[in-house]
Amino acid sequence: MVERIAFDQSTKKSNLPKISIGIWVLFSVLTIAFQCGIPQPWVFTSAKCAAHGKLYYGVVGGDIVTDGVLACYFIPIIWKLQMTCALKISVSFLFALRLV
Repeated sequence: MVERIAFDQSTKKSNLPKISIGIWVLFSVLTIAFQCGIPQPWVFTSAKCAAHGKLYYGVVGGDIVTDGVLACYFIPIIWKLQMTCALKISVSFLFALRLV
């Protein structure tokens, strides 16, 4: 979607959101999958797991930050479009709803 509505080439060719999301997904999946050891990683016991389940807090916190960045990333692009101000506000509000 960004490639279709962005005017400047720097926004069109920006792979930073895609790369950061990919790295975060990889980190989150591997962190949750291997925190309790290899033989049975799906069995969660606080004595067996390395961080006693506290890694979930880091993953959830990172998810919140990533969601906030993605919600705010599109707002400057929307304000450059040729739409009425009321429509720009409503579309920006819809993207900002992710922050709630």
